[in-house]
Amino acid sequence: MAVKPPGQRFSGAVPVKDGRASVSMRTLRTVRPGARGTMALVEEFGERLVCVRYRYDDSAGKCYTTAEIIVREGEWKPRVDPPKADPMVWVRVRWGERDVALRIREAGGCWDADRRLWNMPLSKARALGFESRIVEESSF
Repeated sequence: MAVKPPGQRFSGAVPVKDGRASVSMRTLRTVRPGARGTMALVEEFGERLVCVRYRYDDSAGKCYTTAEIIVREGEWKPRVDPPKADPMVWVRVRWGERDVALRIREAGGCWDADRRLWNMPLSKARALGFESRIVEESSF
């Protein structure tokens, strides 16, 4: 059996006994442990056996039985998905509230002249204490 040198990956070809890699090898069947034809490998590898594959090399005229086994077990933490994007909300500011409009603009808000409302991220509106000023989209 060929050993992978550190830092390198095997190609899709499977090494054979004489050390050459067969490019024409194909897998026709993959079976789970306990299925017909896997009992000897189940006895040999036990719970470590993941699956058994039957590979065929047309150019060499050979059939190979391969076993996928677990060789090492370790801790793994799944990747945490990035936080969802902060939804944008519409905020109403009455005429003459220049200080409120200025605070919204500094927080990244944009004025929409057609709607006559400010558009800004929900988290910023909450941080500024503008929950009561938020306008639902269905109301305009």
